[in-house]
Amino acid sequence: RGSGGRRMSMAAVAEVVVSSFSFKTGLPPANLVLDVRFLPDPRQLEEEDPYLTGKHNLVEDFIKNHGSFEPFWRQLQDKVLFLLHEFSRRGHSKVGLAFGCTAGKHRSVFVAEALANWLREQMQGAVNVQVLHRDMHAFGEDMSDVVMKEVEALDASNPAPGPVMKCTYHPETKQLDVQEVVQQKPEPTSVCNMLGSGLKNMKLLKERRKTSRENLCGDIGADDEMLTRNTKLCMHQLQQPATM
Repeated sequence: RGSGGRRMSMAAVAEVVVSSFSFKTGLPPANLVLDVRFLPDPRQLEEEDPYLTGKHNLVEDFIKNHGSFEPFWRQLQDKVLFLLHEFSRRGHSKVGLAFGCTAGKHRSVFVAEALANWLREQMQGAVNVQVLHRDMHAFGEDMSDVVMKEVEALDASNPAPGPVMKCTYHPETKQLDVQEVVQQKPEPTSVCNMLGSGLKNMKLLKERRKTSRENLCGDIGADDEMLTRNTKLCMHQLQQPATM
């Protein structure tokens, strides 16, 4: 499939971090960022199971069977191997590949998991391939502290700054275009840098939602109190004897 067993020398690259994220919590600074929102959205499956993620076979089957996934997948394999070879040629030891979708729970998770597994087969242990899902638990239980600990454990050292690639897939032409973005101040491809900002944004989003709910409850409570006072006043007036 894809690169058909092609093997490439990755002498400089020691680690590849493949991650998923939600555009709602911000864009991560990675070497390559790809928007996969063109893939069919399987959120409708949550009606049957709200805990489904891109790791489940039901989501994988939905994405593969409701769109042109295979042409994209073949091109992604070729582009990623080419870029890893290029990063290795430039002497970069750690590379970050990030895939984003609306919620960071289904499409991006599925693509990140699939690519990480495929890269492990291609590299045959020569490169350490890690996979992280920044926002997969963002709208469920609070897993941000757990994820951050995993991130810090992976981020043992800061690698040299690397190039940033803008990657765009065009479903109508089935073409995957990659362009290098010129940066004034390149940032290290630190796993913490890559995922930490999104975790902070995720916490801020939850705090805003909590505050909104508390304010709403406060307003409702105030309205109820005013209604009770007005009702008592009316009842008191009705009980007063009429004057001629």
